[in-house]
Amino acid sequence: MSHNITKVNTQVPSADGTIQLSLDDIITVNSPANGQLLQKSDSDWQTKSLSSTTEKLLNNSDVNSPGNTVYKYDIGDNYISRKVSGEYNILNKITLVNSSGPHVPVSTGSWSMAYYLLGSNFPSGSKILFRAVVGAFRNSGSNLTVQWYTGNPNTNIVYHTPIGPKAYSTENYGATAFGLYKSTGFTQYVSLRVVDVTTNGVAISSGNIASIQQITAKQLEWGKKCFV
Repeated sequence: MSHNITKVNTQVPSADGTIQLSLDDIITVNSPANGQLLQKSDSDWQTKSLSSTTEKLLNNSDVNSPGNTVYKYDIGDNYISRKVSGEYNILNKITLVNSSGPHVPVSTGSWSMAYYLLGSNFPSGSKILFRAVVGAFRNSGSNLTVQWYTGNPNTNIVYHTPIGPKAYSTENYGATAFGLYKSTGFTQYVSLRVVDVTTNGVAISSGNIASIQQITAKQLEWGKKCFV
């Protein structure tokens, strides 16, 4: 009769069946140091430090927007935000794109419809988390669904790529839209698009409703620049 025949790599059980193991016995890379994580790479396991800080790239908040409620959203529009009176109190490495073209409720240099990210600022592998709590003006019974996308804001939404889930809100219940942008090293636009809306029911931020709005972006990971 046989017993205690199980072994892990070169480690065999003792007479009482106990196997003394360390990380070196079960992984093929160096054991993680304090503060590091073990994660899967393309062909093996690797250790990596977890960053405890994020870099704030933008922050938009408004208190009492002077927007006009006649400017209503249609499906496919870019969600626009006011920018000329200090609403963006943080703006770092990202360029605001003026509201213009066929996919906005109103063309104006006072409002932004998208964010322009240079590849040189965000090398391949960089990850940026976009977050939006929108403060659009709502008519009774209206609803609005928004979603983060990459792609030229002046083109139709069908040519764009979503980078986060949809966020549905009504006049009574809000929602937060998240989008995770993963840089490939090339310049790109990121915008919050209207994917569904009550006809003539939702307009740009106006009055005190704007006080609930906040749009932020934080860099979670830094990519590596390639030098030729």
